[in-house]
Amino acid sequence: VQDFSTDNISVIRKAVADRKGTVQFMKGVGTMAHIVPEGNQTPSVKVPCDRLDAILAENGIEQADIIKIDIEGAEPLLQESFSTLAERVRHYYIEFSNFSPREHYLSMAKTLYELGYVCRSEYDDNPLEMNGLVNFLVEHLDQRKELAQNLWFSQE
Repeated sequence: VQDFSTDNISVIRKAVADRKGTVQFMKGVGTMAHIVPEGNQTPSVKVPCDRLDAILAENGIEQADIIKIDIEGAEPLLQESFSTLAERVRHYYIEFSNFSPREHYLSMAKTLYELGYVCRSEYDDNPLEMNGLVNFLVEHLDQRKELAQNLWFSQE
């Protein structure tokens, strides 16, 4: 049972990417839909896209307590937006997976650490330093073969 108002929730029909323009977006796969790389023959539809910071500005969103990012391997595309949004977003809840190269996720995490964010897993309230994050990802994504892990990045 839903016990909260959804009056302040709106759908923005745009993909989040690292640039303004259009991207090909996979069709017909439910919650696992994602941006299709150029030249890929997967059935797709062209959709408008923009950077996260631009989408927030365009929609008059000046501050956000939390932004959930689960974009099936495209999460590292948001790295530049994080710098612009550092003073405006308190928490990110970001999916890390094997859908994108690990070094892209780690570069994104490094940017967030440099901006003053602290990383925590869903399982433990203790902060993960960069080496701890690397070990956590190896354990969960490589050794346990989990599909993805969600991590908190919070300004403190």
